Amino acid sequence: MRRLDFEARPHATDPDVSEYASWPVHDEVVLLCPQLVTGGAEALHQLAYAINALGGRAKLAYYGRSRLEFRGRSLTCHHVPEVPVWQAYAGYAPVVLDEIVLGTRTFILVPETDTALALKLTSLPRGIWWLSLDSAIRANPQLMERRYMVQLMGDPTLTHFYQSEHVRRFLVEQGARQMLPLFSYINAQASYEQEHAHGARKTASRAHVAMFPRKGAVLARRFLGAARGLRFALLDELTRTQAVSVLRQCAVYVDFEQTLGKDRLARLAAACGAIVFLHEHGPAVNFADHPLDPYFLFSHADIDNGVLLSRIKAVLAQHESYWSRQRFYRQRIRMGKEEFYLQVRTFFMSNERLPGAGVA
Repeated sequence: MRRLDFEARPHATDPDVSEYASWPVHDEVVLLCPQLVTGGAEALHQLAYAINALGGRAKLAYYGRSRLEFRGRSLTCHHVPEVPVWQAYAGYAPVVLDEIVLGTRTFILVPETDTALALKLTSLPRGIWWLSLDSAIRANPQLMERRYMVQLMGDPTLTHFYQSEHVRRFLVEQGARQMLPLFSYINAQASYEQEHAHGARKTASRAHVAMFPRKGAVLARRFLGAARGLRFALLDELTRTQAVSVLRQCAVYVDFEQTLGKDRLARLAAACGAIVFLHEHGPAVNFADHPLDPYFLFSHADIDNGVLLSRIKAVLAQHESYWSRQRFYRQRIRMGKEEFYLQVRTFFMSNERLPGAGVA
């Protein structure tokens, strides 16, 4: 895997790096990252790249096929490269951790699926990035136990970063105090540029309805069985690049998932120019996560009584007129990277030079 030279950082050309001087708060930031191709792993790569682009030192410590070893105050990553992971994230120029002596100016960030490790490293500044609450609970059922949550939320040296309004509300209910927003973004700049260049007229030739059959599988099958006359593009078993290519040809994306949070695939579909429909008890429960007009939200009953089908047909027939009704949703997605860099700068960087801190 290619290593990033810290003396040739991307900040010289990255358009998201501010012209104002700033210094890193931590000598090094270590991001523990599952060695997988997932939305959560991509978010961690986005964060590492942003910190390095802004002038800090961020390294990824992979685990999975690779192995992490803690000995006293040292951390070693026995890295075993995997081609699919490298191909997926090469654009983020990942810097892979070999070995580090953990000091008081080292910040450790763990994903929400590994909260137990965050509790063990009590002598270090550290944080948990809560990307998906459902993934966290599946990985650690103790998150449903009050005693465990009191310990986790009561640690004053632990910072909680939240990805969505859904997670923020959960953390507040659990008594978290030291928490900050950190919203990963949809990396689909080519889609935004294409849309900006051609406008809504570009969507006139789109005719397919995209969906991921395994998301809300029971409801998806029910709709597929009743939606005669529609042309579907199913997103099963596609790479991200393939999914983007398909979504750019689709007029509509419909998601039957009822998991709450800031769903990545729905935002990617919107970035690629599709009009998005979401279940009203799924990701769209919180307007802040998916700010959509109620017309584009549907219920169980809407699937059975034909309301969802009739709305999708109306969108297919008059795509340009419905396109404008999701302008704000697309704008929020477009602004995601800029917002993310501001959040990264707020916590990991300082406009005031800190004594003894940061990279020379």
